[in-house]
Amino acid sequence: MTPGWLEAAATLAELQEEVAVVAQRGQPPAELMSLWHSLRLARLTVASARARRESRGLHYNPDCPQHGDALPRPSRIRLGELD
Repeated sequence: MTPGWLEAAATLAELQEEVAVVAQRGQPPAELMSLWHSLRLARLTVASARARRESRGLHYNPDCPQHGDALPRPSRIRLGELD
């Protein structure tokens, strides 16, 4: 079975590419660019959840079902790591 994050990452990347193709055809409307940026943010969220080695809040990780006892640290994912 494919992990949910892997399927989500693939779907979001595909959608973002489709939006980029449409946007390159001319002057894209602001709504289209907003959608593109929202998809990029969603991809960062999935990448951050994937990198987490614990379950915390709504980010349940079946590979690491225990909840972390340590203070939460911010996840750091770079935009270049998506491509």
